Amino acid sequence: MLIKCCLGVYYLSSIVSSAGSPSSRYQTLAALATASPLLLDTIMSLAVNYPNPQCQHQPTSSSACHLEFVTSLREALSTASSPSQPRNEYNENIAVLATTLIQIANIIFVGGSGTETHFVHALKILRDLEYINHRPDDALLRLLIQKYAMLDVTRAILQRRRPLISQEFWLFADDDAEDGAETSFHAVTGCPLPLLGIFSRLALLAADLNDGRATEFEVLTKTWPVEMDLYLFGQFLRAHKSSKTESNHLTSVGLCFYWSAHLVLQRAVYRDSTSSPRVQHTVSELVQAIRRVPVGCGPDSFLLFPFYMSSREAIAPEHRNWVRERNRQTKEIYPSPQQDALVALLEEIWTTIDAGREHADHLNQQWYDNVKEIETKRDLCLL
Repeated sequence: MLIKCCLGVYYLSSIVSSAGSPSSRYQTLAALATASPLLLDTIMSLAVNYPNPQCQHQPTSSSACHLEFVTSLREALSTASSPSQPRNEYNENIAVLATTLIQIANIIFVGGSGTETHFVHALKILRDLEYINHRPDDALLRLLIQKYAMLDVTRAILQRRRPLISQEFWLFADDDAEDGAETSFHAVTGCPLPLLGIFSRLALLAADLNDGRATEFEVLTKTWPVEMDLYLFGQFLRAHKSSKTESNHLTSVGLCFYWSAHLVLQRAVYRDSTSSPRVQHTVSELVQAIRRVPVGCGPDSFLLFPFYMSSREAIAPEHRNWVRERNRQTKEIYPSPQQDALVALLEEIWTTIDAGREHADHLNQQWYDNVKEIETKRDLCLL
């Protein structure tokens, strides 16, 4: 049973990627799964879909494992509704949370959609256990919460919606001591901890603009403190980088998330155009940071969000060709259907950008030139 479980965790390591983290606690899932039929069958049900190239499974293996998973899920729900059944509620809650996040990761991994129910269910578990306002002591539980928080915030940004996690969440407190813990948020997600709260605040501001909950003036007024916090963190990054003889890959990944935050600010809140010099400068800085992280080094597995954020703003042919090539190289190291789905989505976005960009750029330049001519003729000078 333990060997079976360990193999399942090994195969799933590419789904719930944390290869770049030396403090990863995913290996402890094996021990937890031996006491949780639901978690074990979930791991094995998904693992057979991502077999080792040297170990081919029979076509019937996947169906059998999925049947075991459904059976375990029914038994778990039945047990949960039976007050007379003794159980370790703490480990069971961790197992259910892990199962839910694995299902989310699997859907993302195969390039699919339909994660909303899983996100809501996981949040309910965290609220019931009071882990929104309080930091858990268990290392594995902290890791699962960190992964959930990162997925929730980035998903909110991509879908122009509010994060499910409220601003009272303990990870948003931006306490340096939190990221010095055994399961460092930076090492688990690739994103420096202070940026998580900034991303969350930017997602809320963008959502306020999208649904009209606040006026544009009100949103921009609230944006200034967030932008200042982002620039202050940038100063910290530059000082930290200058104090080291050489930058490691995880530090470079953190820089990628920093420039991604600027891109979210410019595009989602200030609503700068893709072709604006400011956006393209940010994209250039972000691409340079991504280039510093070699494909297959481990921490590069955290780069999907920054890679997508910069790639969807690509307007130069050479940039788009680099995106295609980088994606091809990544697929060789981390093969998944998600890579094909990502490129297909980007190609669709680029087609849309090209269709409207020429006319929009011409109008913007024409307006600028007309205003410049008026001001020049008036010999404008202000005191």
